[in-house]
Amino acid sequence: MADAAPAVNCGDRRKYQSGCHCTSCTAANTAYHLAYRAAVRAQHPPLGARVPAAPALAVVADLLDDGFSRVTIARALGQQKLKLYPSRAAVTLRTLCRLRWVQRWLTS
Repeated sequence: MADAAPAVNCGDRRKYQSGCHCTSCTAANTAYHLAYRAAVRAQHPPLGARVPAAPALAVVADLLDDGFSRVTIARALGQQKLKLYPSRAAVTLRTLCRLRWVQRWLTS
């Protein structure tokens, strides 16, 4: 008698990718994607993530030392007035990136 066909091992991502969409394979695929997204987020945080305000305040201080007014900095950021205060503990990553871009633009 011939050997029976090997049993299909459900519950891993490879089986999901090959077409099995049972509950355990779907759960394995979901777990993979959640871990993947968490790893990507750890290396590249979203622009809305909160980061320490010290680098942003340092950029503003450098621009003020270079002779730019708070109004000029705010207008370059697309704001009416600069809403960045030394007492603030954190800013968004988007704000820090925009400030660094404005610094390069104004000082070039």
